[in-house]
Amino acid sequence: MLITRRLVHPLRTIILRASIITTILLSVACGQSEDEKNRAEIERAQNAAAIVRQAQTAQANNPMQPYSIEVAQSSKTQASIALGGSVIPQTEMTIRAQAPGRVVYIAGEEGYAVRAGETIVDLDDKSLLAQRRAAIAGLQRARAQLNNAYIQLDQNIVSDGVNTRGGMGMPSMFDYFVSKNVGDAVGAGDSGYDRYASISSSRAGVEQAKSGVMEAESQIDQIEAMFRDKQAVAPRDAIILDKMVELGDVVQPGQALLRIGDTTSLQVVIDVPSRLMRNLSEGMMLLVSLNNLDETVEGEIVVIFPSADIKRNTVRMKLALPQDTQATPGMYVTVSVPDSGRGQLTTISIPDQAVVWRGSLASVYVVNNTGKAELRMIRTGSTANGRTSVLSGLVEGDRVVTTPDTHLRSGMMIQTNTVPIQSRTLPKVNILTQIPV
Repeated sequence: MLITRRLVHPLRTIILRASIITTILLSVACGQSEDEKNRAEIERAQNAAAIVRQAQTAQANNPMQPYSIEVAQSSKTQASIALGGSVIPQTEMTIRAQAPGRVVYIAGEEGYAVRAGETIVDLDDKSLLAQRRAAIAGLQRARAQLNNAYIQLDQNIVSDGVNTRGGMGMPSMFDYFVSKNVGDAVGAGDSGYDRYASISSSRAGVEQAKSGVMEAESQIDQIEAMFRDKQAVAPRDAIILDKMVELGDVVQPGQALLRIGDTTSLQVVIDVPSRLMRNLSEGMMLLVSLNNLDETVEGEIVVIFPSADIKRNTVRMKLALPQDTQATPGMYVTVSVPDSGRGQLTTISIPDQAVVWRGSLASVYVVNNTGKAELRMIRTGSTANGRTSVLSGLVEGDRVVTTPDTHLRSGMMIQTNTVPIQSRTLPKVNILTQIPV
């Protein structure tokens, strides 16, 4: 329905009146002299021009502007309760130091986008270099001990227990053969067993030397792994959400360095009272109001935690937000959760553009019974699909102006007019003399 403001001075009425006056003046002037007739015509033209200018000014100051109205209708909806939550990334992780050192490189500040495999934090490697040099020296000592053990074993196997120290070795060899045979004869010893024990001892020395080499090599491998761990690498494409260290900080293994997350897929986490959980299930769509952006979207329940908080008697739940939602991690939101214990509510919804905001106060223009615009304060509820629910301030049947503008004022008379004033036929006017013809 189109309604326009009433013109204070309709142009057509004024023009007709001017024409009647002009006709009367012409009739009177016929009986007068020629000079008087000319003066009368000039005066008539001046008066007619003034009337036309007045009508044109009135038309310019009172332009016709159409307004659309909508009759408010009520509807019953399931009662709901608004619960506060926060926006989180679907994937979030904390990068921790795997080796000690001093921070010498950070990829960027909060909000910096990193790619999978990109180095985001690097540590100084001076201490690791010193440890690796010490480990390499230990490996060389272990290998030398292993080589000596092999030589001792070979000597015991080849020499058969003969000690050739001193001169040509004859005294030792004579002592060996005499003592060996005499000992074996009288049962004072077993030369074969002694030889076996000596060889076994040498072989044990070899195995111990091998273990020392393996231990030294393991230390080097561990240090090489620490060299790799001194660089923190992004496991996937993400955004730096929080930075816990600065350049020059000395960190220890396990210390948190950065917190990163994937902001392309966002979720809302809320704690729902246990009494409301019977109305909820995975896959349900709930209204999520982004308070910072004055926007409402639908979120899908994707995760319901299997256990409740024993102290607060609440169950944690996660909702997935649409991909194009203009939200950021950490943003506060409210989620409308159905509350069957409160029954149904009768609400009135109006188009979003019908609401006039003055600061934090919401109002609408209503056409009263006398045809005048009336500014009325309202209390709004949730918004969805381009419509805003009105909790108070309107009743069913109210005529609401859905296209208010800056010209509309409370108390202004408005009426339905399907024929614009600009399309009406006006009498032709001679532009030169401003006299109707």
